[in-house]
Amino acid sequence: MGYAQFPGGNPATDGVVILYSSVGSRKKVAGGTYVTNYDLGRTATHEIGHWMNLRHIWGDAACGNDFVGDTPLHNAANTGCPSADHRSTCTGTPLEMWMNYMDYTYDACMYMFSNGQKDRMLAAFAAGGPRASFAQ
Repeated sequence: MGYAQFPGGNPATDGVVILYSSVGSRKKVAGGTYVTNYDLGRTATHEIGHWMNLRHIWGDAACGNDFVGDTPLHNAANTGCPSADHRSTCTGTPLEMWMNYMDYTYDACMYMFSNGQKDRMLAAFAAGGPRASFAQ
């Protein structure tokens, strides 16, 4: 439904690409395509997160690292809308942050970045950061 380039890649391909039907209305347009459960714009939020140097919350590996200290370990991507008490199978069995924009849950279930993710995104635009030229 979309993809983005992390900071530091080829400038000729730098940017974010989003499937048009993943943003806008929940109404199905006659003859058009419709992305059920992923049409509230969260794909754009997720992909812009990548462009701003965020990784998937599970670090793209079982109990992987997303390089953000305040996100709990996740064993894998989540889909659908997990229950509030959904726990990881990683060390310590932490509650998973499935409502995070950098997971794969339904758009209606996503509503947050962590403070650490916010700091990581801001650092991308700070002096010396990979996207500092945008802040000038």
